[in-house]
Amino acid sequence: MNQVTIQWDAVIALYILFSWCHGGITNINCSGHIWVEPATIFKMGMNISIYCQAAIKNCQPRKLHFYKNGIKERFQITRINKTTARLWYKNFLEPHASMYCTAECPKHFQETLICGKDISSGYPPDIPDEVTCVIYEYSGNMTCTWNAGKLTYIDTKYVVHVKSLETEEEQQYLTSSYINISTDSLQGGKKYLVWVQAANALGMEESKQLQIHLDDIVIPSAAVISRAETINATVPKTIIYWDSQTTIEKVSCEMRYKATTNQTWNVKEFDTNFTYVQQSEFYLEPNIKYVFQVRCQETGKRYWQPWSSLFFHKTPETVPQVTSKAFQHDTWNSGLTVASISTGHLTSDNRGDIGLLLGMIVFAVMLSILSLIGIFNRSFRTGQRPRKSTTTWLQSQAPKNVKQDGDLIQFFFNALQCVVVHLECSID
Repeated sequence: MNQVTIQWDAVIALYILFSWCHGGITNINCSGHIWVEPATIFKMGMNISIYCQAAIKNCQPRKLHFYKNGIKERFQITRINKTTARLWYKNFLEPHASMYCTAECPKHFQETLICGKDISSGYPPDIPDEVTCVIYEYSGNMTCTWNAGKLTYIDTKYVVHVKSLETEEEQQYLTSSYINISTDSLQGGKKYLVWVQAANALGMEESKQLQIHLDDIVIPSAAVISRAETINATVPKTIIYWDSQTTIEKVSCEMRYKATTNQTWNVKEFDTNFTYVQQSEFYLEPNIKYVFQVRCQETGKRYWQPWSSLFFHKTPETVPQVTSKAFQHDTWNSGLTVASISTGHLTSDNRGDIGLLLGMIVFAVMLSILSLIGIFNRSFRTGQRPRKSTTTWLQSQAPKNVKQDGDLIQFFFNALQCVVVHLECSID
């Protein structure tokens, strides 16, 4: 007998499910009446009572049964009279439920369906706040959004009111979330008041009014990061290339970046003109994966673009040395030391020495040239001509002070080599 009862319960549940899928449980053919107190839509957490009254021909119900979502309820059922029973729920928290009741009739092998009803619990709407209206460049629409507050769990509608401050004309737009309003429909000038009204079966609320000017709420076309590269210059730097299709002349932008292992963003601000692809330079740590995002706004306006999609770039592990061509100068086989300049990775600590180093190089070269000119001038004035090699002649024929000039030249070339290549050496 229990097996038969279980099978019949399954048949009823399938019948109810089929009826619900084709228009709701309230559309089933009833042999009585079912109702809910205080209402079929009520505030979540309330105590509710569900009543079932049978009206079946030739049937005096022995028992009345309640089902919730196809499952028979066993407790909190009270028989009120021969045809009516009540099911009581304390602190009902389910957003939606399908209820139906049945009767056991004498001489009927199975339960007879009486009626069913859908019930819902939820909350009244919060006051809509943070009402925002913007016009995305090229969209042709004014998009209005707001913070709806907590979830209501029940059907809630929103009406967006748009009133011209110039013509006093008001338009209303019904929606369930945000709204796109064609700018062509806004024929009442440039200045408007906008507010949002929220309503459901449990209550109604209205937002504060937002005053807008259509020219002040335009957001530039989205900025997009296209590529990145790290240049192994004297000081390695990463260049981020990005662009936007905006036609707005004055645009302010922000680019934020961080290592993917960090939580804190670094933000770089700048003004730009999108007549060409933008390049932003960053000095980053080697062998680190970074993430970049960019956004823009019309300069002096209120609303920003959303941040662009995440763009990832990993800096090289090591920066190879950048070596200039060797600087070599032969001097009449005089035995002067050949100078070779090799520059490696210059950090921020030694970049300041570049000016000093260049100054010393220029000074040494100029001093060498002037000394050699002086030697030959003295030689021609005294009628002496070098018949031997330059080195021998400098050592044997040149006056003492000229020899000292040659020693001075040798001194500065040796000093130059010590400074540039950072070697310890002895200077005669």
